[in-house]
Amino acid sequence: MNRRGPTLPAEALLYVLLLAGASILRGALLGWPPLNDAEAGQALVAAAEAGSIPARWGESSPPAPQAPSYHALTAILFEILPTNDAIARWIPLLAGIALVAMPLLARGAIGATSALIAAMLLALSPILVTASRTAGGLSLSLGGAVLAITLLVGKRDNGSAAKSLWAAAGLGLMLASGPSSLTGLLGISLGILGAKLIWRDLDLPGWGAARAPRWQQVVVAVATAVGVSSGFGFFPGGLTGVSGSLTTWLSGWLSPGPVHGLTVMLALPIYDPLLLVFGLAGGVIALRSRDALGRLAIAWILGALVAALVYPSRQVSDLAWSAIPLAFLSARAIAALIEGLAEHWAWQGHGALASVLLLLAAMALMQVAGYASGIGPALASNEPNLSLALAGAAVGLGLVIVVLFGMGWSWPTALEGGGLAGLIFLLALDLSATWALNFRATSAGANELWRPQGTPQSLAAVRQTVERISQSRTGRTDSLPIEFLVEPPSSLAWVLRHFPPATSGEGEAAPELVFVPDGTDLTTLRADYIGQRVIIGEVWGWDGILPPDAITWWSHHEGPAVLDPWLLLVRVDIATLGGLTELPADAP
Repeated sequence: MNRRGPTLPAEALLYVLLLAGASILRGALLGWPPLNDAEAGQALVAAAEAGSIPARWGESSPPAPQAPSYHALTAILFEILPTNDAIARWIPLLAGIALVAMPLLARGAIGATSALIAAMLLALSPILVTASRTAGGLSLSLGGAVLAITLLVGKRDNGSAAKSLWAAAGLGLMLASGPSSLTGLLGISLGILGAKLIWRDLDLPGWGAARAPRWQQVVVAVATAVGVSSGFGFFPGGLTGVSGSLTTWLSGWLSPGPVHGLTVMLALPIYDPLLLVFGLAGGVIALRSRDALGRLAIAWILGALVAALVYPSRQVSDLAWSAIPLAFLSARAIAALIEGLAEHWAWQGHGALASVLLLLAAMALMQVAGYASGIGPALASNEPNLSLALAGAAVGLGLVIVVLFGMGWSWPTALEGGGLAGLIFLLALDLSATWALNFRATSAGANELWRPQGTPQSLAAVRQTVERISQSRTGRTDSLPIEFLVEPPSSLAWVLRHFPPATSGEGEAAPELVFVPDGTDLTTLRADYIGQRVIIGEVWGWDGILPPDAITWWSHHEGPAVLDPWLLLVRVDIATLGGLTELPADAP
């Protein structure tokens, strides 16, 4: 399949361009959207380990890190760089970029063309791009797993023993990267078990002779896990996170999360239709050719999806574990498509058919957008449902054209022209999903399946308000003590991370600034305050598998959300610049 792959200089240049594009896609506007509660909780632990923020846990110590590799490596960054949202995502960013280059390690087993296309798919996948822009251990865990697997299935040579030790290091990195790695490991284990049960003759390529002794592999895996968990000795407290992540993952079997199993399944065609469609095609090719690597990839996909379904505390981001093998299967299908086009290319055949199909696909998308906007076509502007009918008709007409083209011209030309149009169309949908997940203004809210909780941009205005009050009171923007009447969400604690906690003993003055959830009993306050209602977060505003009116949501990516209102209370003498020491008796 890959006999006519790119020459080595051209291949090297393409990899450089791919890595540059992946870096731009993952690094652009890295501080957006703001850290949500899950990300902020991870970043707070890393910042506490680095000692770059005041303690916010009272007399107790900070919680044990649950993604120790992320926390230790990010803490090292926080020691030398500013503590902000973008820096909190640097380690996942670097792991995501490294992931794009890893198909090179399997080049000898899957071929130069398939490896290059797999790298392209890993670089562009909305699921993997978003994972690389999310603070936490998922991207590191994916990188460790793919490093291990690509080395183990690579072409056998005299360096197999060394490769097995590097693979053990990848496994160690994976296991030190938090609870998500255990979900991934469960999926891989289920996949291997299922593959051995279904295909009795299946051999695991590259896992045979010349491996390093088992004890050496264990030592390397343990040493890697210990090294990255402790920040190479700089943060030894991170070692407790390895057992903490196991405890968290096990407790997840007893505490269901907000994500329904079918939500995870439906999120795959919503967020990465390119990998899904071409992955299915690549799976068919692998089954027909009885290719061992292809069948293992199919088993990995099924195992990852089963693991996401059975684990009660599942997350939509668990799809990343199935996106990796889907990328390798998709690469095989796209490589076959490119070879077919190169062998049979004809403008009057492939070009004309692909152009017509793309026009019909654009028409269908326009009709769906019209339905989502509540506007019907010109012939019945008050009937938006007619837009869906026209969209369905456009899709049906495209299928009819492919069939007629195959019967009247040639089936290879029809299938290849349809495949080319599908590749371009699905790539456009993937880029749209990447934009919606990471760069749109609505990315900050809880309107995406990816984030059950979001941090709206208004929280930045809350920080600016507190900074102005602190400036007028103390002359500095980060020195006014703040009291929380209840434990703050991680996103709020992160935004106000540089402010010291207020002391509230009997002999202490009433705190100047107080944060409290809206609706809390305020009779315990020891002074009069003037308050402002602020929105600090959002959570999903639907209970079903998908948001209501799923087609409109898919078109606009604007789902319903429930707001989390808090009160910012300023002591009356501070708010009035000393004009009042208490509120009038008739004040509300």
